Amino acid sequence: MSKKISILLTGGTGLIGSELSKSIFSTYGNLSVLYRERKLPIAGINWIKHDIGKDAINELTDVLNETDIVVHNAACVKNGNTRSEIDEIEAVNVNFTRNLLEKIAATKVKKIIFTSSFSFIQKPLPALIAEDSAIACNTTYSKSKYDGEELIKAHALKYHINYNILRISSPVANDLNMMPDTVLKKWIINSMAGEPIQVFGTGSRTQDFISVTDIASAYMQCIHHQNISGTFNLGSGNPIAMLDIAKLITNKFGNQYVFSGLDVNENDRWNIALSKIKEQFNFTPNFTSKQAIENLLSTI
Repeated sequence: MSKKISILLTGGTGLIGSELSKSIFSTYGNLSVLYRERKLPIAGINWIKHDIGKDAINELTDVLNETDIVVHNAACVKNGNTRSEIDEIEAVNVNFTRNLLEKIAATKVKKIIFTSSFSFIQKPLPALIAEDSAIACNTTYSKSKYDGEELIKAHALKYHINYNILRISSPVANDLNMMPDTVLKKWIINSMAGEPIQVFGTGSRTQDFISVTDIASAYMQCIHHQNISGTFNLGSGNPIAMLDIAKLITNKFGNQYVFSGLDVNENDRWNIALSKIKEQFNFTPNFTSKQAIENLLSTI
């Protein structure tokens, strides 16, 4: 594919987006990125200040008219515990996605790539989590991501454009400041302060962590293979137990871990099937969950 294709990236400055901005721009050059508060120090990108939860979609008319591929990565990841959070999730994750799709219907956009999650996978988890595993939307956020997927698929069917929906497991940055406030980050911060970290239950719950470097590589394959459509799981394929994470972190900082209380998700085993993305995109992650976390720890 020609490097002269024009790409629009939403959510291009956060945990995943910052890596996408660097990778897409270095390969294709012609990149526009929406940002809300701050832009990255990458000269040459067309930075567009736009709050997707508040600003009018018509403000993006000109850039969308010149776009070949849209990478829709922006999302509100709040919990939805208050009315204002619920409204923001709906505005950003659902309404903007709908408005964006309606706007690109009359443009030359050939493909849309959508960042999704595993938040709506029904529990108890299946032995192997596939793209057709059962769905159960139990939170405002999980429903918003599932609704986004359905909007994408309906639009692609109606307007005959290609799409990729990438369901991403737990992303790990190469910079602690880019990490969300998950258990992993909290454990690292506590350990840096010399405090013990608490492992709930027996620590046997496993999670799949994927390096943002591998995530960006998968998106690059989606851009390169413009004619491939579908929903794809994206993880490392090598889950790690919470107790093993605690050992990695405490070995790094010399503090201790202690067992405390129960883990309501003790039986979760995030064994994610990657056969579909491997077969159709020839994509294989370079880093296991353990290696992704070790890479993060090596930067501290």
